[in-house]
Amino acid sequence: MPPKLTGYVKPPYPEAARAAGTTGAVTVRITIDENGDVTDVKIVKSDPTFDAVVLETVKKWKFTPAKHEDGTAFKTTIVRKIPFTIKTQ
Repeated sequence: MPPKLTGYVKPPYPEAARAAGTTGAVTVRITIDENGDVTDVKIVKSDPTFDAVVLETVKKWKFTPAKHEDGTAFKTTIVRKIPFTIKTQ
């Protein structure tokens, strides 16, 4: 079973980017240990406007760990794309 995100903190939208109407996305590779803790985050596809807030925030995420069929947890990595869009009303 793959890991499941249980403790999500949304990366904050940088105020300068919001004011300028800048949108984008950052793709990260997240290493999750046997306890469901994020132990490493690496940027796979960068957007310099958003990289710092993504790296800082993703480290706070919590997962249920990945498990083998017998139920034992194991360390794994996943790739996640984090979009930044400005919603208009």
